[in-house]
Amino acid sequence: MKAAALILGLALSSVGSAQAALAYEVPDCGTWVRQDVTGHRWWLLGFISGLNSALRHEVKEDPLRGVKGDQVLLWMDNYCKANPLKNIHDGTYKLYEELRQRAGIK
Repeated sequence: MKAAALILGLALSSVGSAQAALAYEVPDCGTWVRQDVTGHRWWLLGFISGLNSALRHEVKEDPLRGVKGDQVLLWMDNYCKANPLKNIHDGTYKLYEELRQRAGIK
């Protein structure tokens, strides 16, 4: 519960500054896989939560319902291993789209 509250707090506090975060210090997947990217892991969780909040007005279903932070991080680890020339911003949108499809959201 504390983790969910923390993620929600991060998401709500970073929604307004998401554009600035996108332009700077978003690691490529090679960096994600090879280095300690703890700070970027928090960025990823906040970004996907903020993305979900921003797009929730479009649909009634919540694509993140039941998805745990560790699952998001593991998904990104696997994505980056398979796509070392991409970055976590690209991966976050790909993951979110997969979760929307899984939830039956078009």
